[in-house]
Amino acid sequence: MKKALIISAVIVVLLIGCRPEENRKQLKAINRSMEFANEALNDANTLGYEDLMAGEPDVNIAVYTEKWKIKSKRIKSFADSVKGLLKIIKSDLIKQSDGLKKEHVPVVKQLNDINGLGNQLLNKLISFKDSCPVVIYSGEDTVTRSYFISDFKRYLKTAPLLPQYEDNLSVDQQYNYKKKWLEGSFGSNSTLMVMIALNKVESDVLTSEKHFIDYCQSRHSRGFVETYSMFRVIATLSSSYVKAGQPIDVYAGVGSFTVVSKGRITIDGKEVALDAEGVAEYKFVATGKPGRHSVPVTIEFTKVDGSKQTVSKNAKYIIAEN
Repeated sequence: MKKALIISAVIVVLLIGCRPEENRKQLKAINRSMEFANEALNDANTLGYEDLMAGEPDVNIAVYTEKWKIKSKRIKSFADSVKGLLKIIKSDLIKQSDGLKKEHVPVVKQLNDINGLGNQLLNKLISFKDSCPVVIYSGEDTVTRSYFISDFKRYLKTAPLLPQYEDNLSVDQQYNYKKKWLEGSFGSNSTLMVMIALNKVESDVLTSEKHFIDYCQSRHSRGFVETYSMFRVIATLSSSYVKAGQPIDVYAGVGSFTVVSKGRITIDGKEVALDAEGVAEYKFVATGKPGRHSVPVTIEFTKVDGSKQTVSKNAKYIIAEN
Protein backbone atom coordinates (compact mmCIF):
# COMPACT_ATOMS: atom_id res chain seq x y z
CA MET A 1 0.00 0.00 0.00
CA LYS A 2 3.04 2.30 0.09
CA LYS A 3 2.55 2.82 -3.64
CA ALA A 4 -0.83 4.46 -2.91
CA LEU A 5 0.97 6.93 -0.66
CA ILE A 6 3.48 7.68 -3.41
CA ILE A 7 0.64 8.40 -5.83
CA SER A 8 -0.79 11.01 -3.47
CA ALA A 9 2.61 12.67 -3.11
CA VAL A 10 3.07 12.82 -6.89
CA ILE A 11 -0.38 14.35 -7.27
CA VAL A 12 0.54 17.19 -4.92
CA VAL A 13 3.54 17.97 -7.15
CA LEU A 14 1.38 17.87 -10.26
CA LEU A 15 -1.04 20.34 -8.77
CA ILE A 16 1.67 22.97 -8.39
CA GLY A 17 1.30 25.34 -11.30
CA CYS A 18 -1.93 23.78 -12.56
CA ARG A 19 -4.62 26.29 -13.41
CA PRO A 20 -8.11 24.72 -13.46
CA GLU A 21 -9.24 26.79 -16.45
CA GLU A 22 -6.24 25.53 -18.49
CA ASN A 23 -5.99 21.93 -17.31
CA ARG A 24 -9.49 20.86 -16.34
CA LYS A 25 -9.22 17.53 -18.17
CA GLN A 26 -5.91 16.80 -16.42
CA LEU A 27 -7.32 17.83 -13.05
CA LYS A 28 -10.28 15.48 -13.51
CA ALA A 29 -7.87 12.61 -14.15
CA ILE A 30 -5.86 13.57 -11.05
CA ASN A 31 -9.02 13.70 -8.96
CA ARG A 32 -10.07 10.22 -10.15
CA SER A 33 -6.61 8.92 -9.31
CA MET A 34 -6.81 10.41 -5.81
CA GLU A 35 -10.21 8.81 -5.26
CA PHE A 36 -8.79 5.47 -6.40
CA ALA A 37 -5.74 5.81 -4.14
CA ASN A 38 -8.03 6.62 -1.19
CA GLU A 39 -10.04 3.46 -1.88
CA ALA A 40 -6.80 1.45 -1.76
CA LEU A 41 -5.78 3.13 1.50
CA ASN A 42 -9.19 2.44 3.01
CA ASP A 43 -8.92 -1.23 2.01
CA ALA A 44 -5.48 -1.41 3.63
CA ASN A 45 -6.85 0.07 6.85
CA THR A 46 -9.73 -2.39 6.86
CA LEU A 47 -7.27 -5.28 6.53
CA GLY A 48 -5.25 -3.84 9.38
CA TYR A 49 -8.29 -3.73 11.67
CA GLU A 50 -9.28 -7.27 10.67
CA ASP A 51 -5.79 -8.57 11.42
CA LEU A 52 -5.80 -6.85 14.78
CA MET A 53 -9.17 -8.28 15.79
CA ALA A 54 -8.57 -11.82 14.50
CA GLY A 55 -7.11 -14.73 16.42
CA GLU A 56 -7.16 -15.87 20.01
CA PRO A 57 -4.02 -15.06 22.05
CA ASP A 58 -2.63 -17.07 24.92
CA VAL A 59 -4.85 -16.61 27.99
CA ASN A 60 -1.88 -15.40 30.01
CA ILE A 61 -1.45 -12.26 27.90
CA ALA A 62 -5.09 -11.77 26.79
CA VAL A 63 -5.48 -8.63 28.92
CA TYR A 64 -2.45 -7.03 27.28
CA THR A 65 -3.55 -7.77 23.71
CA GLU A 66 -7.19 -6.87 24.33
CA LYS A 67 -6.34 -3.32 25.41
CA TRP A 68 -4.67 -2.65 22.04
CA LYS A 69 -7.79 -3.83 20.28
CA ILE A 70 -9.77 -1.31 22.34
CA LYS A 71 -7.29 1.47 21.56
CA SER A 72 -7.48 0.74 17.83
CA LYS A 73 -11.29 0.82 17.92
CA ARG A 74 -11.17 4.28 19.50
CA ILE A 75 -8.75 5.53 16.85
CA LYS A 76 -11.02 4.10 14.15
CA SER A 77 -14.02 5.94 15.62
CA PHE A 78 -12.14 9.27 15.47
CA ALA A 79 -11.10 8.63 11.86
CA ASP A 80 -14.62 7.52 10.88
CA SER A 81 -16.03 10.76 12.30
CA VAL A 82 -13.75 12.84 10.06
CA LYS A 83 -14.42 10.66 7.01
CA GLY A 84 -18.16 10.93 7.65
CA LEU A 85 -18.03 14.73 7.55
CA LEU A 86 -15.85 14.67 4.42
CA LYS A 87 -18.38 12.39 2.71
CA ILE A 88 -21.21 14.84 3.48
CA ILE A 89 -19.20 17.85 2.26
CA LYS A 90 -18.21 16.14 -0.99
CA SER A 91 -21.78 15.03 -1.60
CA ASP A 92 -23.05 18.61 -1.09
CA LEU A 93 -20.33 19.95 -3.39
CA ILE A 94 -21.30 17.55 -6.19
CA LYS A 95 -25.02 18.35 -5.83
CA GLN A 96 -24.63 22.12 -5.64
CA SER A 97 -22.18 22.27 -8.54
CA ASP A 98 -24.09 19.82 -10.78
CA GLY A 99 -21.22 17.35 -10.86
CA LEU A 100 -18.47 19.98 -10.48
CA LYS A 101 -19.70 21.91 -13.53
CA LYS A 102 -20.85 25.09 -11.74
CA GLU A 103 -18.69 27.53 -9.79
CA HIS A 104 -19.31 29.82 -6.78
CA VAL A 105 -21.54 27.35 -4.94
CA PRO A 106 -22.42 27.89 -1.24
CA VAL A 107 -20.38 24.97 0.14
CA VAL A 108 -17.12 26.42 -1.28
CA LYS A 109 -17.80 29.72 0.45
CA GLN A 110 -18.63 27.87 3.68
CA LEU A 111 -15.33 25.96 3.53
CA ASN A 112 -13.48 29.28 3.39
CA ASP A 113 -15.31 30.54 6.48
CA ILE A 114 -13.21 30.30 9.64
CA ASN A 115 -16.45 30.46 11.62
CA GLY A 116 -18.34 28.02 9.40
CA LEU A 117 -18.03 24.62 7.73
CA GLY A 118 -14.30 24.99 7.09
CA ASN A 119 -13.66 25.54 10.78
CA GLN A 120 -15.87 22.56 11.65
CA LEU A 121 -13.83 20.31 9.36
CA LEU A 122 -10.50 21.63 10.64
CA ASN A 123 -11.59 21.20 14.27
CA LYS A 124 -12.38 17.54 13.56
CA LEU A 125 -8.95 17.06 11.98
CA ILE A 126 -7.27 18.71 14.97
CA SER A 127 -9.32 16.60 17.38
CA PHE A 128 -8.29 13.42 15.53
CA LYS A 129 -4.60 14.33 15.65
CA ASP A 130 -4.71 15.43 19.31
CA SER A 131 -6.81 12.51 20.53
CA CYS A 132 -4.83 9.59 19.09
CA PRO A 133 -1.75 10.08 21.33
CA VAL A 134 -4.05 10.28 24.37
CA VAL A 135 -5.67 6.99 23.31
CA ILE A 136 -2.25 5.35 22.98
CA TYR A 137 -1.01 6.16 26.49
CA SER A 138 -4.33 6.21 28.36
CA GLY A 139 -4.74 3.55 31.06
CA GLU A 140 -0.98 3.01 31.40
CA ASP A 141 1.07 3.35 34.58
CA THR A 142 3.40 6.34 35.00
CA VAL A 143 6.53 4.66 33.59
CA THR A 144 4.79 3.03 30.64
CA ARG A 145 2.81 6.20 29.93
CA SER A 146 6.04 8.20 29.70
CA TYR A 147 7.51 5.65 27.31
CA PHE A 148 4.50 5.68 24.98
CA ILE A 149 4.37 9.50 24.91
CA SER A 150 7.97 9.55 23.73
CA ASP A 151 7.71 6.52 21.42
CA PHE A 152 4.53 7.65 19.68
CA LYS A 153 5.98 11.06 18.79
CA ARG A 154 7.89 9.52 15.90
CA TYR A 155 4.63 8.18 14.47
CA LEU A 156 3.10 11.64 14.68
CA LYS A 157 6.05 13.07 12.76
CA THR A 158 5.57 10.64 9.88
CA ALA A 159 1.79 11.10 9.71
CA PRO A 160 0.84 13.64 7.00
CA LEU A 161 -2.18 15.08 8.80
CA LEU A 162 -1.73 18.82 9.60
CA PRO A 163 2.10 18.59 9.68
CA GLN A 164 2.65 22.15 10.92
CA TYR A 165 0.04 21.94 13.68
CA GLU A 166 1.16 21.50 17.30
CA ASP A 167 -1.12 20.99 20.29
CA ASN A 168 0.78 23.65 22.27
CA LEU A 169 -0.14 26.56 19.99
CA SER A 170 -1.54 29.65 21.72
CA VAL A 171 -5.07 30.84 20.93
CA ASP A 172 -3.77 33.49 18.51
CA GLN A 173 -1.36 31.04 16.88
CA GLN A 174 -4.12 28.47 16.43
CA TYR A 175 -6.41 31.10 14.88
CA ASN A 176 -3.68 32.16 12.43
CA TYR A 177 -2.92 28.53 11.62
CA LYS A 178 -6.60 27.82 10.86
CA LYS A 179 -6.95 30.92 8.71
CA LYS A 180 -3.84 30.08 6.71
CA TRP A 181 -4.83 26.40 6.32
CA LEU A 182 -8.34 27.19 5.10
CA GLU A 183 -7.10 29.79 2.67
CA GLY A 184 -4.40 27.47 1.35
CA SER A 185 -6.79 24.53 1.00
CA PHE A 186 -9.99 26.14 -0.29
CA GLY A 187 -9.30 29.81 -1.02
CA SER A 188 -10.25 31.13 -4.46
CA ASN A 189 -10.54 27.64 -5.96
CA SER A 190 -12.90 26.17 -8.52
CA THR A 191 -15.29 23.43 -7.40
CA LEU A 192 -13.02 20.84 -9.06
CA MET A 193 -9.96 22.12 -7.17
CA VAL A 194 -11.93 22.10 -3.92
CA MET A 195 -12.89 18.46 -4.56
CA ILE A 196 -9.23 17.61 -5.13
CA ALA A 197 -8.34 19.43 -1.89
CA LEU A 198 -11.00 17.44 0.00
CA ASN A 199 -9.66 14.19 -1.44
CA LYS A 200 -6.15 15.25 -0.37
CA VAL A 201 -7.45 15.81 3.18
CA GLU A 202 -9.10 12.38 3.11
CA SER A 203 -5.82 10.85 1.95
CA ASP A 204 -4.02 12.48 4.89
CA VAL A 205 -6.63 11.13 7.30
CA LEU A 206 -6.45 7.60 5.87
CA THR A 207 -2.65 7.56 5.85
CA SER A 208 -2.44 8.88 9.41
CA GLU A 209 -5.06 6.37 10.53
CA LYS A 210 -2.94 3.56 9.04
CA HIS A 211 0.14 4.86 10.86
CA PHE A 212 -1.68 4.82 14.19
CA ILE A 213 -3.27 1.39 13.65
CA ASP A 214 0.10 -0.04 12.59
CA TYR A 215 1.46 1.20 15.92
CA CYS A 216 -1.34 -0.55 17.83
CA GLN A 217 -0.76 -3.70 15.80
CA SER A 218 2.99 -3.69 16.51
CA ARG A 219 2.31 -3.50 20.26
CA HIS A 220 -0.55 -6.03 20.11
CA SER A 221 1.49 -8.61 18.15
CA ARG A 222 4.07 -8.81 20.93
CA GLY A 223 1.48 -10.48 23.12
CA PHE A 224 0.98 -13.53 20.91
CA VAL A 225 2.83 -16.75 21.47
CA GLU A 226 5.08 -17.94 18.65
CA THR A 227 2.79 -20.78 17.60
CA TYR A 228 0.07 -18.33 16.65
CA SER A 229 -0.21 -17.90 12.88
CA MET A 230 -2.21 -15.49 10.75
CA PHE A 231 -2.22 -15.26 6.97
CA ARG A 232 -2.75 -12.25 4.75
CA VAL A 233 -3.25 -12.44 1.02
CA ILE A 234 -1.15 -9.92 -0.90
CA ALA A 235 -1.96 -8.71 -4.42
CA THR A 236 -0.55 -5.34 -5.44
CA LEU A 237 0.36 -3.49 -8.64
CA SER A 238 3.58 -1.60 -9.35
CA SER A 239 1.40 1.32 -10.49
CA SER A 240 -2.31 2.04 -10.26
CA TYR A 241 -2.32 4.99 -12.68
CA VAL A 242 -0.80 4.50 -16.14
CA LYS A 243 -1.18 5.43 -19.77
CA ALA A 244 -2.11 2.85 -22.40
CA GLY A 245 0.97 0.89 -23.48
CA GLN A 246 2.84 1.27 -20.18
CA PRO A 247 3.90 -1.92 -18.33
CA ILE A 248 2.49 -2.97 -14.94
CA ASP A 249 3.93 -5.54 -12.52
CA VAL A 250 1.60 -7.63 -10.34
CA TYR A 251 3.01 -8.92 -7.02
CA ALA A 252 1.03 -11.63 -5.22
CA GLY A 253 1.70 -13.96 -2.31
CA VAL A 254 0.69 -15.26 1.10
CA GLY A 255 2.12 -13.59 4.19
CA SER A 256 2.40 -15.40 7.52
CA PHE A 257 3.73 -14.29 10.88
CA THR A 258 5.28 -17.58 11.94
CA VAL A 259 5.03 -20.33 9.32
CA VAL A 260 5.78 -20.70 5.62
CA SER A 261 2.69 -21.40 3.54
CA LYS A 262 3.03 -22.86 0.08
CA GLY A 263 0.82 -20.92 -2.29
CA ARG A 264 -0.47 -21.56 -5.79
CA ILE A 265 -1.14 -18.30 -7.55
CA THR A 266 -3.07 -17.55 -10.73
CA ILE A 267 -2.93 -14.04 -12.22
CA ASP A 268 -5.11 -13.04 -15.15
CA GLY A 269 -5.85 -16.71 -15.80
CA LYS A 270 -2.19 -17.80 -15.82
CA GLU A 271 -0.43 -19.75 -13.04
CA VAL A 272 2.67 -17.85 -11.88
CA ALA A 273 5.60 -19.51 -10.11
CA LEU A 274 6.70 -18.19 -6.72
CA ASP A 275 10.13 -16.68 -6.20
CA ALA A 276 12.48 -17.49 -3.30
CA GLU A 277 10.49 -15.20 -0.99
CA GLY A 278 7.18 -16.84 -1.86
CA VAL A 279 5.97 -13.97 -4.03
CA ALA A 280 4.64 -14.23 -7.58
CA GLU A 281 5.55 -11.48 -10.05
CA TYR A 282 3.57 -11.06 -13.27
CA LYS A 283 4.17 -8.33 -15.84
CA PHE A 284 1.70 -7.14 -18.48
CA VAL A 285 1.08 -4.09 -20.65
CA ALA A 286 -1.93 -1.91 -19.90
CA THR A 287 -4.26 -1.86 -22.90
CA GLY A 288 -7.81 -0.74 -23.43
CA LYS A 289 -9.86 2.42 -23.10
CA PRO A 290 -9.16 5.09 -20.45
CA GLY A 291 -10.84 4.33 -17.14
CA ARG A 292 -10.85 1.71 -14.42
CA HIS A 293 -9.53 -1.78 -15.07
CA SER A 294 -8.59 -4.77 -12.93
CA VAL A 295 -6.48 -7.92 -12.98
CA PRO A 296 -8.00 -11.05 -11.37
CA VAL A 297 -5.73 -12.79 -8.85
CA THR A 298 -6.51 -16.15 -7.24
CA ILE A 299 -4.36 -17.45 -4.38
CA GLU A 300 -4.56 -20.95 -2.92
CA PHE A 301 -2.64 -21.77 0.27
CA THR A 302 -2.45 -24.26 3.11
CA LYS A 303 -3.32 -23.18 6.64
CA VAL A 304 -1.60 -24.43 9.80
CA ASP A 305 -4.30 -27.04 10.40
CA GLY A 306 -3.67 -28.52 6.93
CA SER A 307 -6.87 -27.20 5.37
CA LYS A 308 -6.82 -25.47 1.98
CA GLN A 309 -8.08 -21.94 1.46
CA THR A 310 -8.64 -19.99 -1.75
CA VAL A 311 -8.91 -16.21 -1.90
CA SER A 312 -9.70 -14.15 -5.00
CA LYS A 313 -8.89 -10.48 -5.41
CA ASN A 314 -9.03 -7.89 -8.18
CA ALA A 315 -5.92 -5.71 -8.43
CA LYS A 316 -7.32 -2.41 -9.73
CA TYR A 317 -5.68 0.24 -11.86
CA ILE A 318 -6.61 3.27 -13.99
CA ILE A 319 -5.63 3.97 -17.61
CA ALA A 320 -5.26 7.71 -17.98
CA GLU A 321 -6.81 9.74 -20.76
CA ASN A 322 -4.27 10.81 -23.36
